[in-house]
Amino acid sequence: MSQSITIEPGSLQKCDDIARIYNAVSSRDNPDHVDIDGEYYRSAYQSPRVNVERDVILARLKGVGIVGYGTAFRASEQNIPISRTSLKVHPEYTGLGVGSRLFQEIMKIAKAQKSRKAICNIPDFRPSALEFAQRREMRPTKYWIKMSHLDIRTVKLEEKTSDLVIKEIHPVADAERWANLQNEIFQDRIGYTPVTPEFLTNFSQNDRFVSEFALFGISNGEPVVYVMGTKLSSSSNEEIRLLIEGIGTLKEHRRKRYGKSILHELFRRAKSKGIYRSDLVVDNEEEAARQFYLCLGYEERYRRIRYEINL
Repeated sequence: MSQSITIEPGSLQKCDDIARIYNAVSSRDNPDHVDIDGEYYRSAYQSPRVNVERDVILARLKGVGIVGYGTAFRASEQNIPISRTSLKVHPEYTGLGVGSRLFQEIMKIAKAQKSRKAICNIPDFRPSALEFAQRREMRPTKYWIKMSHLDIRTVKLEEKTSDLVIKEIHPVADAERWANLQNEIFQDRIGYTPVTPEFLTNFSQNDRFVSEFALFGISNGEPVVYVMGTKLSSSSNEEIRLLIEGIGTLKEHRRKRYGKSILHELFRRAKSKGIYRSDLVVDNEEEAARQFYLCLGYEERYRRIRYEINL
């Protein structure tokens, strides 16, 4: 059967096929699934960091069409070049060697990117994917916890602390200050890839970006805390979720309620737009953060396990 599988480079024109496969896979077992459309991927793949024809591949099955896709995006962790990888196969065509072929090709791309390791994140509700990675000598190294608040209207919002000024992050004028702040907060964490000012400026063109959801907390004239919220809209219904893409406080300014203040302000803004569900991911090693979100009413949904392999 593998003889009838062909691999071809990705393209923006094939993003509808990628979304179709993603929805077919995710809707079967993801407790938090949201249908997405091709425009979601077209927008994401137009980042300057992405070369679609180089970093995205499609698997075509003879007589059927495109049944799987894989990605390998080059990044850096603690100055070590890595490739962030993923692959998905339409559930009607598993067991035919499509996943194995995609994996082989993704590893070739990662090596061509001169990465020292390839990593992927696999949800714990997908045991077949966990087994697939382990059979290929990928090893689990850590995990993140997916958390959700199903109705932020139930959160009792507090007024911000008096010494904190909250302002929107301008995606051009404030891009450098945002990048410097985020990098300083997270630079020592495993799995963190430093950001650049250009990243925020480019991301602001994404349909998911909401200017009112990107906030600085200013103390003594300097940003010391930030939150970056985005919206995720379903392509099949009217549901919109608030995604917490990032939130952090400089070490010397923690335990001053700054994080709670800026998150409550974000909730106010989301509620004013009729958005009531919020999702986020927290590092399992950040126990204080996990407890903070639990106290706010978030609940744990599942775990994303990081697997990696040396190249």
